Amino acid sequence: MKFRLLTSFTALLLVALRLSAAGSPFRFDSGSWDWGVIREADGPVTHVFRFVNTSAEPACIWQVNVACGCTRAEWSREPVSPGKSAEITVTFNPMDYKGHVSKTLSVRNSGNTVDVLTVSCEVIPVEKPIDIAFPVLLDGGIRISSDRLNFGQIRQGESRTMKLGIANASGRRQSVTVLPEGRSGLLTAKSPLVLEPGARDSLTLTFSLKGHVAHYGVIEDAVVIKCGRTVCGKAAVSMIGTEATSRGGSDSGRKLRVSSQYENLGSVSRDGGPVRKTFEISNIGNKILVIRDIHSPACVEAILSGTKDLKPGEKRTLTIILHPELTDKSRIFETVYLTANDVEHPVHEIMIAATIK
Repeated sequence: MKFRLLTSFTALLLVALRLSAAGSPFRFDSGSWDWGVIREADGPVTHVFRFVNTSAEPACIWQVNVACGCTRAEWSREPVSPGKSAEITVTFNPMDYKGHVSKTLSVRNSGNTVDVLTVSCEVIPVEKPIDIAFPVLLDGGIRISSDRLNFGQIRQGESRTMKLGIANASGRRQSVTVLPEGRSGLLTAKSPLVLEPGARDSLTLTFSLKGHVAHYGVIEDAVVIKCGRTVCGKAAVSMIGTEATSRGGSDSGRKLRVSSQYENLGSVSRDGGPVRKTFEISNIGNKILVIRDIHSPACVEAILSGTKDLKPGEKRTLTIILHPELTDKSRIFETVYLTANDVEHPVHEIMIAATIK
């Protein structure tokens, strides 16, 4: 953590130069925070971002989106009156991280604008036992750090590379080959990899949307991991394809609004038939909005009324249907993803919770 001595004039100048998104009702004291060098062994670190409502109307924060589960944001859902202040508490868990880490948080408010906050640090990792660092055991004594890898959002024309940790706990030398299952045709993997007994390494996987055909919405694939000639396991991978960045700069003319982003259906009977809930989606921008994709889990159905093209001011009804008989869970927390050509906020999530009896 860096401490700087500021003169009173400099401090006042910094306050005057606080940044916020264009049109945002909120003005933050800072848009970024660096924890400096931290130790994984010391656990989570926290910072509080404070902001003031500089508009003439009450405003509230609807949603704070973070790319991964390692970073958590907490805030009040209550409206902030004009001139009043509030705060967002951001907590980062350095578990399984090493080196430089930077995380971005997108803060969407009731005015449908987005403020961007960034937190960063340098993590000194802890050397963990092989079964803890690589908890997923495959056939042949090979271990991986996770059986699922989420690449997050990738824009058209871009690619993203991630690494999946792998270790050899078999006691013998292993030659590992990684092959994309090929469902999407967008995933590549670098291999082969030779692992000595006890060796730790990583598999390099890349999702690319640099082809001539656009791919939108949730895209799921998998990699097959082979030890020699034998398949020893699989890992699921996914991403969300979104709109390309506007070549002409900012493109804020298409704005999707969802009436609610969370619905608790309460207690439902497994044998009682489908449960329905309707949501209103609207285009509050000044250009035609296109719903590129609607993705729902196996036990949830999503039906959009009308076409997927919305003129400025136009609205649609989205009916979400829970089929409790299609899941064996007693409590569910599922997410429906809406992907649109809203460049600033291309993915909206509707979370559905229920207790099934």
